[in-house]
Amino acid sequence: MVVIGFTVAGISFMALQPLMKENNVNSAYATTLSTLRNYRNKAVTERKRYIVTFTAPRTITVQYGRWLYRSPSPVTVATFTLPAGHYSSA
Repeated sequence: MVVIGFTVAGISFMALQPLMKENNVNSAYATTLSTLRNYRNKAVTERKRYIVTFTAPRTITVQYGRWLYRSPSPVTVATFTLPAGHYSSA
């Protein structure tokens, strides 16, 4: 009886694993798109310049600054971490 339970649990885990990876990819896509849209709208309404960069693995960094000569260094406004997952286009 216990063996049957472990077998069913193992099969269920293997069957749900691709679904969990797909959920992570969808979440990363939604976070990226939301960040880009949000800071684009802020740049237009506030008439400021924001830079959105993809830094370390799975990290989005948003900075604000004038980027003119003799201006202070850019200031990090926000950092977003994307969920772990397999992001290849296979």
